[in-house]
Amino acid sequence: RSLPALASTCREFEQPALDVLWRDLHSVIPLVNCLPGILLGSDHGCFRLSSLPQILEKPPDSKVWDTLFKYASRVHSITMAQPYSSANLLQTETFSLLMLSCPSTPASFFLKLRKLSLYDDGSRSTAEFLRMTFVPSLVELDLQI
Repeated sequence: RSLPALASTCREFEQPALDVLWRDLHSVIPLVNCLPGILLGSDHGCFRLSSLPQILEKPPDSKVWDTLFKYASRVHSITMAQPYSSANLLQTETFSLLMLSCPSTPASFFLKLRKLSLYDDGSRSTAEFLRMTFVPSLVELDLQI
């Protein structure tokens, strides 16, 4: 609770606090939540897993991409460990949809990713998600399809 406040109120601590906040993700929803208002099915800027289908209302602009890159580049691990859940499927589908409009190479999105744990159904969106996360820094992969 104090790290977000520290990151937003003190310039000296902003970068280290953001590094800690974004280091380990248990889903990609925090990244999707950086995109208020561009997804149908959003509720006051918050992503809801129950809202299907996910459709972009408009492509994200450069400011939105800058924000996403700012946070995604800090991620060291992603653990989506709910075995074969609809939540994992929806996350990978939504994130893959976002990446279709990405102006740069999606493989450059998670520059520091070292560990990925994913339980999924092996759909096309899973393959797209994996394409984004197979980066040179990845050293540990736990993939169950």
